[in-house]
Amino acid sequence: MAALAFYLLPVDPFWAKIGVVCASLPLGATAFVLAQRYRLLEEETSTGAVLSTAVSVVTVSLVIALLH
Repeated sequence: MAALAFYLLPVDPFWAKIGVVCASLPLGATAFVLAQRYRLLEEETSTGAVLSTAVSVVTVSLVIALLH
């Protein structure tokens, strides 16, 4: 997917890096809010948000290091 941003699309490399870093960010609160609103998969969504945030400490740092 990152190759698409860097090689196939006519995007400035600065903005391509920002797009790749944003794509590596953890699950946002919006998913949990929607799950809570519709009372569907609330526990699974909250678990996903916590796990993706914890893992993102390593993965986002790695992505930034690889792009630098």
